[in-house]
Amino acid sequence: MALIAYFGVPLLLKKCTTDYAIPFVERKLVDYGVRDSSISFEKAHVSSYNSITWFNTEIGLTPRSEHFDEFGRINLVIDDFSITFNDFKLTKIELELRDFEVSNATCAGTVVGGEKPGDAESPTPFRMVGEHFRFPVAFDTDDPGSSLEKVTRELSALIKGARIETPFCFAGRAAYTIENKEYSFRFGAVRSEDGHGVSAHPDDIRPIAESFSDNFTGTELALVSDYPLRAIRLMQIKNSAESRSRAAYRQDARVPEDAYRHILWSYLLTKEYGGEFAQAVTDAHEEGLEDTLGPDKEMDYHNNRIGRRYADGGVAEGEILGKTMSDPDVIRNAQQLSASQRPGE
Repeated sequence: MALIAYFGVPLLLKKCTTDYAIPFVERKLVDYGVRDSSISFEKAHVSSYNSITWFNTEIGLTPRSEHFDEFGRINLVIDDFSITFNDFKLTKIELELRDFEVSNATCAGTVVGGEKPGDAESPTPFRMVGEHFRFPVAFDTDDPGSSLEKVTRELSALIKGARIETPFCFAGRAAYTIENKEYSFRFGAVRSEDGHGVSAHPDDIRPIAESFSDNFTGTELALVSDYPLRAIRLMQIKNSAESRSRAAYRQDARVPEDAYRHILWSYLLTKEYGGEFAQAVTDAHEEGLEDTLGPDKEMDYHNNRIGRRYADGGVAEGEILGKTMSDPDVIRNAQQLSASQRPGE
């Protein structure tokens, strides 16, 4: 009898997972923004009286909505994936992953600085290696789809570097190869006023930032470190704005390089992350500069605000340079400043 249980239970779990659980999850993923998915595993086992563990699980997702669309196809490989049931009603569930890797098909761990990586149409490259991740789920047995939708929404937000409501445990690292040199940083779960997320140490982020630009301030690095899964994309966007504004000025000396750089930078940040986070990033940069409130800084604040306005107003990216040169609201040099154009007014 013991032998039957030992060999029979894993086979039954594998069949139930393959025939019922995976098709259900894949159908729900389609409902919640995934165009197609593939889920496979090597074996399953009852690891304790209230826990089931799947070994060598591989998951692939191709998005079709705002949840994941900036990343391209997402791949997840998990050595051990466990579900623990913490009550008899099956309403309190805990997901646990050990030794796993999340990446996208366009990444392969490599990021190269330049204009192209900052383009708004480029998928964000990333590769994350996790040691341990534990995530509680309040499961509604009457409406399992809504529970899965919330998990999908929050996990996608985490991958995009946002904060979420659900507290979780996590430890991992990210590794990138930039111009044939590898950089890595460790990060873990943190709690802040705006929710639960992940954070890294600024000293680990600094070498990566310097490989893109020498124009990062201390306060800017501190903010990027609080959103390490956005770090590379934030650096790409800034690098793109800097290189494109320099190129535009070299091509036409009438281009106000500084104004164009700030407007384009703020515009791209807003298109990617929304106006609130874009302002946090650009303000962090300005706050780290030595000049506390000089005319140049006032001009930068103002033009950053113009960039957010263009993004929110639906201005096409290809129109930004022309509007920078023609829009009377743009401050092209500090001498244009007047009292009515001070930041925040």
